Amino acid sequence: MDSLVRKIIKDNVNLYGVLGVDKSASLQEIRRAYRKQALIHHPDKQTSRNKTTTSLQSSSLSSSYSSSSPSLLSSSSNALDNSQFDLILTSFQILSDELLRQQYDTLIDARAQRGQRQRNVNDLISKFQNDLLNAEKGLGKKRYTNIELLRQDGLKRMRLHEEKILNNSNKQHKATTATENRLSSPSPSPSTSLSPSSTATTTTKSTTTIDDFPLPSMLQFPPPMEQRFCAILKYKNKEGVNMDESVLGEIMEIFGPIKKVTLLTSDDRYAYATIEYINSSSFHKALKYDYSTSLAWDGTRVKKLASLLRSLVKSNDNLREEGTTEKSWTNSTIVNKVLENYVGSVSDNTASSTA
Repeated sequence: MDSLVRKIIKDNVNLYGVLGVDKSASLQEIRRAYRKQALIHHPDKQTSRNKTTTSLQSSSLSSSYSSSSPSLLSSSSNALDNSQFDLILTSFQILSDELLRQQYDTLIDARAQRGQRQRNVNDLISKFQNDLLNAEKGLGKKRYTNIELLRQDGLKRMRLHEEKILNNSNKQHKATTATENRLSSPSPSPSTSLSPSSTATTTTKSTTTIDDFPLPSMLQFPPPMEQRFCAILKYKNKEGVNMDESVLGEIMEIFGPIKKVTLLTSDDRYAYATIEYINSSSFHKALKYDYSTSLAWDGTRVKKLASLLRSLVKSNDNLREEGTTEKSWTNSTIVNKVLENYVGSVSDNTASSTA
């Protein structure tokens, strides 16, 4: 019986279906159903039927067949009937015992709930994938166009601002040169008589204001700004788990191609790393993801490691000169401050529009 019970559990056999009753059937209904099935499948009943069948088969068979053939058919049929009756008897013994029936009901209910949970998870994964595909198809091209327009507008405004500052510098330099030339020219002799108009003109031209002095040094402007897509990843620092650049890259590339991964500081609980994506679409997809769940990594070999992720925030260093991380725009501190505020406002507007 133990082997039969294990087979019932393994194959998920429906004992109510074996007896032909509902799950809510009473004990009397279960007993009646058992008696009905036993009358059909009991070995004693099958033996008498098999003898009759065997005699009929033996009389109709040709003499060329061995007399042992009906016996083999009879023994095979008996084995099948005995197995069926054992299943019917075991089903009755379990369902007629209140404690065993309760345990069996708990088992089949748990299996049903587990199957439903798995179906729900599969539905969520399918919906998530469909939403991502629809979002990429419907908004990907428009978002890229908006980002490119904002970038071009920002570069255009920055060039105009640079030209304005450079023109002012040239005007101041010319004014200073003219003033120096006037100061170095010979003074008129005391005997020379000057008209009122010429005196007024000379006085006006010799007046020096703060605008006549040049800047300490010529303005030097950096090369065009490079657009970067960097974010700071926070993940749990678990002992015995080696989360290096290659592992983090494999985890985060599920949102799109990655340019570079850089490990940052860590403490007893959390570690940090910089993730730089190649394009804006992958970058914003990674920023929008809810890292309290790891459903996006279902079916991958890094799903367990992905469950250690906690958050991803945008890095402040997403605009810089090509080939450098310094933000020294010119040799003038005041001009640097003005340009830094302007570029920061353009970057914030770009990020809010794409989000």
